[in-house]
Amino acid sequence: MQKKIKYSRINIKEIVEKSLIYPNQNLTQNLTRMKTGFVSRKLLKERHFEITTEDNDIFHLSFDECVSGHFRIGDYIEFEPLFSEKYGKCALNPVYLKNTYLEELRNKIGTLEPIVGYVYEKKGFGFSVLYKEFTCYLPFGNAHLGNLALLNESEILNKHLQFLVEEDKDQSIVLTRRPFLKEEANLLNKLEIQRLNVGDVFCGKVYSTVGYGVFVTNKHSYGLLHVTNFLPNYNSSLPTSTKKTIYEAIQKSFKKGSELTVIVSAKNETTYSLSWDPQSQENKGIYFNFLEALEQI
Repeated sequence: MQKKIKYSRINIKEIVEKSLIYPNQNLTQNLTRMKTGFVSRKLLKERHFEITTEDNDIFHLSFDECVSGHFRIGDYIEFEPLFSEKYGKCALNPVYLKNTYLEELRNKIGTLEPIVGYVYEKKGFGFSVLYKEFTCYLPFGNAHLGNLALLNESEILNKHLQFLVEEDKDQSIVLTRRPFLKEEANLLNKLEIQRLNVGDVFCGKVYSTVGYGVFVTNKHSYGLLHVTNFLPNYNSSLPTSTKKTIYEAIQKSFKKGSELTVIVSAKNETTYSLSWDPQSQENKGIYFNFLEALEQI
């Protein structure tokens, strides 16, 4: 009496071998006619891929058959078709030809043609982005303008966003959002400056320091708080050594991100200037630190 064989998962090589012993598996194989198709699904529990051919036939490709490594969704492969009464249409000896999504993305490198992808997880020093069924990578530095500490992950994760294809690193497609962020930032900057009026008061944050003052951000723009606002006797003809001392004091006291209450003192279409009350409750701490730093240098 022949012993029955139970298959918990598809193992094509095992099917072929056992079929030589048990012909009642009703196995047929056409090794003369190769087929091509796309990896359309990955079924982890069943341990096989689904391969869709150009005439929409579905073939099953066992993980055990992928001796040269697993395939990715979108891979275009060549294989030997096989039919098993138990498992249906199966694939043998798969050979990687190309990845259709990868080729499509490669053709967009260096162009301004955007793609839309879904950001589905944080991974390493960036995010995983799904384009169609191909996973790309968005580094943190390409997801934000300026200080990475200000990166708001909730504005990126679990969202469909626009990207440009930046490069291909060993079949890993790197994306960027920086051009879109710059365009959006420029528009918001312009709109905010248009809405500001001389005399408007707002609580801003130190964006950067320079030898002649401090740039303070509003929400989407920033204005200059000139050094004469906290050192009235300052003038451009001061010795270089004195200017250096003043700049060092500015750097020590006006830390990036520190909050200031400022007043719009002048503006044009693209920029604006600021003034402040150094004795106000909000500003006197930083002003005191500046005077103290100036004395110590």
